[in-house]
Amino acid sequence: MGTANLMLGVTLRRTSIPSRGELANGNMSGSNGYRKLDDLKLRFLATALRQKFDSPVFSEQWETVRARINTKCRG
Repeated sequence: MGTANLMLGVTLRRTSIPSRGELANGNMSGSNGYRKLDDLKLRFLATALRQKFDSPVFSEQWETVRARINTKCRG
């Protein structure tokens, strides 16, 4: 039973953030001919980063990350 839970956690983690392909073909709003990135995956990413780095100005930093996703992550 423990192994099954561990595998489920690994599976969820792999599907919880946008893949390189999704980032290469998407943006935050789905504009300019790109697909809209999955809101749930983006919320998971923001939450994970907030927990990892525990910054008092995370909201401002997240806006910078969002902008970079829109401009820098295209294949």
